[in-house]
Amino acid sequence: MSDRRANPGVIRELRSLFASGALPRPVFERAMAAAGARRDWRRHADWLLVVLGAGFVLSGVVFFVAYNWSRFDATWKLVGLQGAVALCIVAAWNRGFDSIAGRAFGFAASLLVGVFLAAFGQVYPTGADAWEMLRGWSVLIVVWVVASRAPEQWLLLLAVVDGAIASWLDHVRFYDWEGRSGGWLLLSVTQLLVLVGFEAVRVTRARSEWPWLRWVLVPTLLWFLSLSTTMIIVGDHYRGFTPWALLLLFAAVLVGGLRWFRDIVRDLFALPCLGFAAIWTGGAVLVRLFDGDSDCGAFVLIGLYVLGGLAWLVRSIRRLATESAMGEGPHG
Repeated sequence: MSDRRANPGVIRELRSLFASGALPRPVFERAMAAAGARRDWRRHADWLLVVLGAGFVLSGVVFFVAYNWSRFDATWKLVGLQGAVALCIVAAWNRGFDSIAGRAFGFAASLLVGVFLAAFGQVYPTGADAWEMLRGWSVLIVVWVVASRAPEQWLLLLAVVDGAIASWLDHVRFYDWEGRSGGWLLLSVTQLLVLVGFEAVRVTRARSEWPWLRWVLVPTLLWFLSLSTTMIIVGDHYRGFTPWALLLLFAAVLVGGLRWFRDIVRDLFALPCLGFAAIWTGGAVLVRLFDGDSDCGAFVLIGLYVLGGLAWLVRSIRRLATESAMGEGPHG
């Protein structure tokens, strides 16, 4: 059935019941079909195609402007980009900020703000560092990011803030990413706070849509923690409080994430990510234990550990997937 004959109130209530775990998946899917809702993959496909289309159009505009950049007057460069931002905002307002097209235009406006700041820095060189441009970008878009309540806008803001933090550490503090762990701890805590906020919103509002934001935040957080933890385990030059804080944070994320994504809001993408991170870190511990040992037995033991860990992970995920398909366990 199409959404034109759908009952939005019933659909919202069904999604709320499913997100709270009150409805098994088979019952939920039959009820949604009876209420006239399109399948989730069609809704996500609509959104994905609109975003890809907007991205391709925006890429074409950026390519055209970049190719002819030297021919434009400085005033036209800045006015044109400001006009593009204004047009995107007007288009988003006209189509509705909650619609797919409105969100695409709003996201394009946020991106073009960064392009405008980069162009302004080229036309009027101020000597500002990259982190200052990123900081200005985040400040300028934070109001409509909050107002839009769009996950993709929050993801962009998080990426800009992460870039500003990393650039500030690199260019102002002359940070040694391989020799110190405070920067990794700061970035990891930033990702964790956003992920916790996202999960809190999903639980309090009983919303089951936009799971892809979790599927970006979880791997990003685990990548920061796994990489920094591996360097701490393998390296010999880490001292002070922050290495231990990172290790404790990583352990807390693994234990808490396993509890949350398995027993409270089951997510069969986040769980393998946690498993891979645990296996990777365990391998780093074995490498450190056998440091300097070139005996083949050490490599065989590490290989057996990895194979055993992957086999256990696959078996566990298959069991959980079977339970979810039968309507057992929580739903995320």
